[in-house]
Amino acid sequence: MIMPEKVLNMKPYDPTEDIYRIKLDANESPFDPPAALKQKIERAVSSAAFNRYPDPKCGDLRSKAAAFFGVTQNQVVAGNGSDELIALILGSLCKKGARLMLLAPDFSMYGIYAGLNELEVFTVCKGSDMKISVDRIIEEAKKIRPDLIMFSNPCNPTGQGIGKSEMLRLASNSDALMIIDEAYMDFFNESVLPDAANLDNVIVLRTASKAFGFASIRLGFAVGNEYLISQLQKSRSPFNVNAMTQAAAGVILSEPEYLKDCAKKIISLKNELEDMLIGIFCDYPELICLIKTVTNFTVVKTDFAGRIYSELLKRSICVRRFDGFLRITAGKEQENRELVKSLADILKSLED
Repeated sequence: MIMPEKVLNMKPYDPTEDIYRIKLDANESPFDPPAALKQKIERAVSSAAFNRYPDPKCGDLRSKAAAFFGVTQNQVVAGNGSDELIALILGSLCKKGARLMLLAPDFSMYGIYAGLNELEVFTVCKGSDMKISVDRIIEEAKKIRPDLIMFSNPCNPTGQGIGKSEMLRLASNSDALMIIDEAYMDFFNESVLPDAANLDNVIVLRTASKAFGFASIRLGFAVGNEYLISQLQKSRSPFNVNAMTQAAAGVILSEPEYLKDCAKKIISLKNELEDMLIGIFCDYPELICLIKTVTNFTVVKTDFAGRIYSELLKRSICVRRFDGFLRITAGKEQENRELVKSLADILKSLED
């Protein structure tokens, strides 16, 4: 068999598979659900008919998600994580060779799925401050004339966000279909999700993996107007969300106050982490600096990213390394303190 070049040339996504004492690389919530909530989930899951296929339309799940997001059921499609929905959108709403505009840096899976679906990708790079203005996006889109624009807001991995009013201005100045990945929006509160249901060219993605703290159940949602969502419903795989996930998510979405409280606690932990990091970085201005974020992670710019990353691994602390910077998920208070202490020791050794 001759393997197609689109697979041979593909650079796969590389999640961390090793086990570390402190894991701050995947932007997961540091909070496991409390025992009472787990018991509710266990009861819901145990009532599933394991010998039957799950609800193919995710009716009850979509109904609860719609109520949670403030839209209607016909404006929501559920997926096996946001990744499935990204692949579904690029595979079903784009013709082969369609022009896709991406921003960089951003979530790498956009480019991977674009390559598998043989789209023509145009990448617009952000500034050294990791930010990009709506005016710049509009300007570049006029040159590229994309069929589709996809990016995360707030952005993973830069942690920067664009406000709601600016996002709506972008949508009104674009003929392209816009896919806005709001995986981290629970930490920013500038969502365009309620507006997406009434816009012709916007689909918003949300996830249960970040603020919700349920990365293990693999659940994502796409929200848009009824026409766009109906096309995704037609083209998604049948039974794409398993019965256990549907049951667990039904319980989770019925606990909005718990979910809001989780987001608040995570934001507080991240802000405390940034304050601690600023406290030690001020002694090493030539080596390292912090970029404040609106997410559950912080960003550290340094020419020594590789070395710092390796030294942290020796201490069984894992963060995410990129070219010229590190992305550090906010962990529990003690985890954050251990990270900061280790970074202080590493920076001292670098200066010596």
